[in-house]
Formats: sequence, C-alpha cells, structure tokens
Amino acid sequence: MSRSLAVLSLVAVACGGNGDLMPPMGVAADCGTNAPVITELEIEEGDPFTLSDGSQAPGLLVNAKVTDADGDLHWYEMKVWFDEEIDGVVAPEGTYYESYGPRGDLDCGVQQTEVPLRVAVNGYPPRGQQVEVGVIVYDDMETPSNGGVPYVVEFTSPQ
Repeated sequence: MSRSLAVLSLVAVACGGNGDLMPPMGVAADCGTNAPVITELEIEEGDPFTLSDGSQAPGLLVNAKVTDADGDLHWYEMKVWFDEEIDGVVAPEGTYYESYGPRGDLDCGVQQTEVPLRVAVNGYPPRGQQVEVGVIVYDDMETPSNGGVPYVVEFTSPQ
C-alpha cells in the first residue's frame, strides 16, 4: 500500500488490559445502541521502532476502517491480538495491543473513521511468519464490533 496515514494512534501498548474504555471525563454520550462494524482491515509494514537497548525492530501498521450507524465513534478503543495458528479464528484473550482516543469533536457525530495502531514486531507477533491478526473496536458506549468476535486477517509479519 502506498498511502500513509496522517493520524497516528494516541496510545499503543502491549498489556493484559485494564478494561477502562471510558473517555477522559468518564461520561459516555447517549448516542444509541448500534455496534461498530469493521469494514476493512489493512496490515502494512511501517517505520521501525528503536527499542530501549538501542536496537531496532520492524514496525507494523494495523489500520481498521470502521462504521457505526449511531455515530458514537467520537471516542474509541481498538484491541489487537496475534495468533500463529492459521485457522480463521483469533481468541480475544491474553496479551494484546491497544489504541484509544477521540475521533472528532462532536458527540454522536462520527459514523465512519479509520483507527490506526503501530506495533513493534519484536517477538509478538513473531518476525517473518504467517500469522493472523484479530481486531475488535469498541465505541463510546463500550459496544464491541462484531459482537466481540475479532475481525481476522492473515498476513506475513516483517523480518
């Protein structure tokens, strides 16, 4: 893919997750009950990361295109899991990467957006292997995309 994203995610961490999906003020807007829908998931090699020991790890860009009929993607959280077993299923458990933040100024005013996340390929996912990525996007009301079942695509991770 030749295009690059103009907006990078606010936060990208590998963690066990804390489940805190609320916006900074702690009050979600009452936009409705529609769930977000991931319409496309793009995976591409990104800029390398410099690690704490000074070495470099390849970068990976995960970009989800998302819609939500009630417009409450003005605040989002995206969780990303990797799986080495190629079977079309990625379990939403264990270590994951996440990004979250605002996607517009108007409550209930974001019905379509792209949610990017940069990941350092440094063991998780493994380098140079065929792997699956599973993604769930949550809206401002903490409603998960696809009923909480990850949207899955297969790709080869960078060396």
